Amino acid sequence: MDFTELFKQSSGQVFPSPDHRHLATVFQNRVIIRDAESLEPVLSFTATDHLSDLEWSPDGVFILACGYKSDTVYVWSVEDKHWGGRVDETTVGLAGARWSPDSRHLLVYSSFDLRLTIWPLTDTEPAYIQSPKKLEKGLGLLRGSRFIAVAQRKDFKDTIGVYDSVKWTQLKSFPVGTLDMAGICWSPNGHYLVAWDTMLEYRVQVFSSDGQILTSYSAYDAGFGVKSVCWSPGSDLLAIGSYDQKVRLLNHYTWKPLFTFTHPERVTSAPHLTIYREVDVPIPEKGSDGPPAKYEILSSSLTITSTRTDADKPNPRLGVGLCEFDMSGQYLVTRNDNMPQCLWIWEVERLRLRVLAQQSASIRVARWSPTRPGLLAFVCGGNNVYLWTERNGCECVEVPT
Repeated sequence: MDFTELFKQSSGQVFPSPDHRHLATVFQNRVIIRDAESLEPVLSFTATDHLSDLEWSPDGVFILACGYKSDTVYVWSVEDKHWGGRVDETTVGLAGARWSPDSRHLLVYSSFDLRLTIWPLTDTEPAYIQSPKKLEKGLGLLRGSRFIAVAQRKDFKDTIGVYDSVKWTQLKSFPVGTLDMAGICWSPNGHYLVAWDTMLEYRVQVFSSDGQILTSYSAYDAGFGVKSVCWSPGSDLLAIGSYDQKVRLLNHYTWKPLFTFTHPERVTSAPHLTIYREVDVPIPEKGSDGPPAKYEILSSSLTITSTRTDADKPNPRLGVGLCEFDMSGQYLVTRNDNMPQCLWIWEVERLRLRVLAQQSASIRVARWSPTRPGLLAFVCGGNNVYLWTERNGCECVEVPT
């Protein structure tokens, strides 16, 4: 594998465009647009303060960045380097910004969950949505759809508002039976909308697109609740990762658990299961081409050390924090956060564990390829990028520094 030279960027902020033709990077107050193949810079934009939270518009024509020090949202065009704009939110404060599905409106969160302001790129008259909940997954956006779901809290009660992203009128508003709603997400086909509760209460509710409740699911009453939620690409399965270290698959016919994946401390090898363990490799001599990492395949069993967690502290490292289907829906990858060095890959059709990979360090991020089914990349904070495919198994690529 060949590598380019290194380029400066801030805090790992590297963003590929939707068409994969460009890469956007941030360095202090500059946004640099590079060609994705050659990494040669093609455009550069400068702001007055440090930038973060870049986001490409869905059509890849525009890019936004937030300057939180000045409460300003910047927006630029990659097709016209002379075009640019900014939104000044100093009166209400800036908490974040997103693109609308049509790529022609900015959705800007104010501080203290006061309002969500919709700024059109072609007009100066904004629209407003009152009392939004500024959550990591508080907006239900679906590419190709004109409908947007917004998590809101009015009169101390959680609600979901569904809005037309063309006229910005409210089409529907319905209550959600959550104590403190933690997130919402459309199914890929746009037929269902899921909402889940705070970690203190196990509650998952699924609604139809017109707001009719289809199910209210709770796996247990005592203890922490939901930590991660993911739809399958076909919208027929809903995976719920919980603080009890299990993943439950709900089917879209009965909305009841089809199967439960567990993360035991001892896993025994089987004909359908491959267990990888990363082993230490001596540092190669200067000028040699030694392997950056090495795996051994276990033929017996693997005992996993579960880290002790203080449940009284906020955001405990406990439970399934990573849960994601690959683009084909054939595989599901999970990480149990109190077993941070292990990555679990499940065969969804056969409802069984296919791969268990134990790393030398904690797994920071794992992502499926958006263009190639069954290709998984993950990193552990070092110089290596790890890859898994059904054909090649686990591999390691060292990134030069």
